[in-house]
Amino acid sequence: MNRWIILICVFLGLGYKGIGQDKKSLYIVETYSLESIGTLERCEIKIPIPVDYPQRQEIKNITYSESPRFLNTPSTRFAFFELSEGDLSRISDLVITIEIDIFDYDLSVAKHAGFESELRKGEQKRYLKPEEYIN
Repeated sequence: MNRWIILICVFLGLGYKGIGQDKKSLYIVETYSLESIGTLERCEIKIPIPVDYPQRQEIKNITYSESPRFLNTPSTRFAFFELSEGDLSRISDLVITIEIDIFDYDLSVAKHAGFESELRKGEQKRYLKPEEYIN
């Protein structure tokens, strides 16, 4: 009897560390077609790009058809393209290719990963109250 209890505890302990989380590998191609009507001296394009979230998603690789600068805000990372008039006549598409792994992530994984909620206590109340129309 004691052996089974020990085996179950070890198994659950491994699961809580994220070992064995299922994942899906995705290959995403974003294509932005550029067409100029009239004349432009230059163009600035800011595109949000994905970032790593521990035990939720991992960015394997991102490639760009044109080299961007990167801008970081507290919540998002952007690829920032500055295109001159010559660039605009040469480029018809901006292509971003993303290789990403997405992991199974549910409440049991979150609880045992030790992540605190990003919502403040006051914001949580709104989501935790009973649904009005669901019995």
